[in-house]
Amino acid sequence: MGLMDAIAKSGILDQLGGGSPDLARAAGSLLSSSDTSVGGGTGLTQVLQGLQSSGLGDVVASWLGSGSNQAVSPSQLQSALGDQTVSQFANKAGIDTGAALTALAGMLPQLVDSLSPDGSLPESNQLESLLSKALSA
Repeated sequence: MGLMDAIAKSGILDQLGGGSPDLARAAGSLLSSSDTSVGGGTGLTQVLQGLQSSGLGDVVASWLGSGSNQAVSPSQLQSALGDQTVSQFANKAGIDTGAALTALAGMLPQLVDSLSPDGSLPESNQLESLLSKALSA
C-alpha cells in the first residue's frame, strides 16, 4: 500500500480540521517547513522533535510504530510547541487556543501514524508534497 493510499484509507483527510478549511490550513502551516506563518516553518519533523524533547518520546514512538497511538494532551502540546506557535495556530484556524490545542491533540497522532506506515516519516521533500496534497484535498 502506498503512502497516499494509507492516508486516504485512514480517513485522516476527512478528519483534518473536522471539515474546517481554516483548521486544516493552520495544521498545514504548522507542519510545513516551507510555510512560516505558524511556528516559523519548523515542519512536522521539528514538531515531533519538540515533543520528544518535552519528554514525550514514547508517545511519538507510538504514532510511528505499528501499535495503538498514545494520546497527547492539549497541555502537553502547549508545553512542547510554546505559546507563540499555539497562538499563531489558533489565529490562523480562527478559534481560541483551547479549541486549537484540543483539535491538534486529536489530529496529530492520526496524521503522523498515517504518514509513517513503515515506521518512519518520508524524506522532507516527499513529506511536504504529501502534506500539501492531504491538506488541500
